[in-house]
Amino acid sequence: MKLKRIKNYLPAVLVCSTLVGCKATPLPPPQVLSNMESFEVILPNDVVGNTKTWNVNFRPFQNGSREQGSNIYNYFSVDYTANTQTSELDISACNGERYPNGTDYKSCASYLADVTVTKKENHKILTITPKLKSLSRGGFLIFKPIPKMTIDKLYGYLSRQEITFKGNITSKFNTESIKGNFDRLMTRHSWRAGQADAAHRQFKDTYTLTLSTGEQVVISAGFYPYRDGSIVEYVVNSITQNDPSVRQVDWVKTSEEVKKHIEKVVNS
Repeated sequence: MKLKRIKNYLPAVLVCSTLVGCKATPLPPPQVLSNMESFEVILPNDVVGNTKTWNVNFRPFQNGSREQGSNIYNYFSVDYTANTQTSELDISACNGERYPNGTDYKSCASYLADVTVTKKENHKILTITPKLKSLSRGGFLIFKPIPKMTIDKLYGYLSRQEITFKGNITSKFNTESIKGNFDRLMTRHSWRAGQADAAHRQFKDTYTLTLSTGEQVVISAGFYPYRDGSIVEYVVNSITQNDPSVRQVDWVKTSEEVKKHIEKVVNS
């Protein structure tokens, strides 16, 4: 073992040596949850994307750093594991440490939830209901602390979403006139290398729009002749931020506001 790595491990060894046998309190068994408040996601029928997550991309994240002189990366992460076969979603918050050789130790608090899908005429509703909470522990020499994951934090993590939906609008105006309206009334957007997904790459014109909620969406559009006028085909990408007070994310409202704005631009 290299001297530098020995120095990194030494504090943990000293702490461990002060504990009686380095024993830890046994973890409680998984906790069965009952009568839990559900979280709803309302999706328009024109939503597209990953069917393995019910067309909703729950947005995992990881924050971390290395202490000065250390090669150990300490981090906090939130991850989502969806299983559409069993209609279950696992949400895990973890404190972890990663070593240069790729070894990863982490301690986690996890919620397992049932997911039901209710189809309506113009939309569908995902209902996410937590049913089991479990804890796991890991670490080198000493365990990483298990995150305190309250039910409010869980709903905050569920509110971090990204979706893509599409639509089209016909108009009596020609394509040059409509594209001119987009360029004049909307803000052009430039993708970073590799950022645009396949749904957006089919269009060369991309714009941003700020909604009444302050949320900013990205719109890619194509302008084509259609009968005596033209048709505008568009794809929209939208995200939501972490909000522990939220119990519902209504993407139908977002879709309707975007469509109304595009119609206004088309007919300006």
